[in-house]
Amino acid sequence: MLPVLVAVSPPLLMTVSSAASVIFYVLVLAFAIGLGGLACRPSLRLPGFWDTWKPLGVGMVMVVASVLASQLYHGQFSGAGLERAIRAAAILPVTWVLLYARPAWLRQIQWGILAGALTAAWLLLFPQQVAGSRPYTAGYTPYNSVTFGNLTLLFSVMAWLSIGWRLTRWHRTEIAVKLLAGGLGFAGFIASETRSGWLAIPVFLLIGVCAYNRVPWSRRLAAVGAAVAIGCGVIAANDALNDRVEAGVKQWKECQVHELSDTSVCVRLQLARAALEMWKASPVFGVGEKGFDPTLEALQKRGIVSADVARTYGETHNDMLYVLAQYGALGLLGGLLVIYLLPAWYFARRIGDGDRAIRTAAAMGLCICLGFAIFGLTELMFRGMRTVAFYSIWVGAMLALTYPRRDRATQSA
Repeated sequence: MLPVLVAVSPPLLMTVSSAASVIFYVLVLAFAIGLGGLACRPSLRLPGFWDTWKPLGVGMVMVVASVLASQLYHGQFSGAGLERAIRAAAILPVTWVLLYARPAWLRQIQWGILAGALTAAWLLLFPQQVAGSRPYTAGYTPYNSVTFGNLTLLFSVMAWLSIGWRLTRWHRTEIAVKLLAGGLGFAGFIASETRSGWLAIPVFLLIGVCAYNRVPWSRRLAAVGAAVAIGCGVIAANDALNDRVEAGVKQWKECQVHELSDTSVCVRLQLARAALEMWKASPVFGVGEKGFDPTLEALQKRGIVSADVARTYGETHNDMLYVLAQYGALGLLGGLLVIYLLPAWYFARRIGDGDRAIRTAAAMGLCICLGFAIFGLTELMFRGMRTVAFYSIWVGAMLALTYPRRDRATQSA
């Protein structure tokens, strides 16, 4: 039951705004019921669980504590900010719940990734063919074009990496389906004209090279070379993407002369300067969740941001800067970076494992953690509760599939 819920979350994430949150709550409920079951039947406990996951548990406590500390310092309680932190910290409970699923069954969640890539591809490619312009996903999905494009790229890469899992008797057909789903998803990502998503591709390639460490170096380098060649070809042949890149360069140059221009690039630079000013004003705890908008208005009077930015933008288009501004260094170092880097550390330790299934899960988990970190440099990926829930669910699932005490069970499954 629970693996099925995890599997359906990617396509539902892209189409139904509340779906990921509902699935998250079901998993949390399963965790609560499971704890009650342990009290009645101690024999169901996982031996050595806390020895393995203690650093993650401590880190998740830090995530919630960093938000609470800022709220207490400012005397301002925000249920939304606290819930977002709790959802992120639920990575460990989700991992614990999914560890009770057989690895062979849990790996079936790969079909959800393929469905997510295909769903996203359809929602990006079909509107473009009809309208002949960049898909306006905010009009018919829960996400704007940038976030939607970033998630589509992530699903596509994970679909390709899932080739390391062979779950049917028809291995060649299974590989072909995964290649096709990833390819269509990548075509959808290109159609989204999302410039910032391309920044993550070198990292994804490096993860793939590490995951396939049993493949000779010559073949891995050849695959990377082919991927780079295809990427360069796509960029060169895509007039719309080239136009957006050229527009970005032009806007950057314009910002050097007119710092308060209301262009896409210049707005991001203004917001970055504003976030750093907020951090300087309160380095440890930030300006608080309710202090961002008033401080932005004050910065407009000082000439740091334009009137349009102060009036229109209530966030920084950057997860790290937004957390730094709101929660200070404590929130960034003890909160957001912990969410990215601590699970990534677990995955990095397992990406060289002798079991191909575990290596694959570790690679997919690394793509989620580092992908969100890179995407978050130019977009507020954790703006919505549903995305935080999705992150916790899938990071938890991949951690469960790399749990070292399950190696033997995984190999025999």
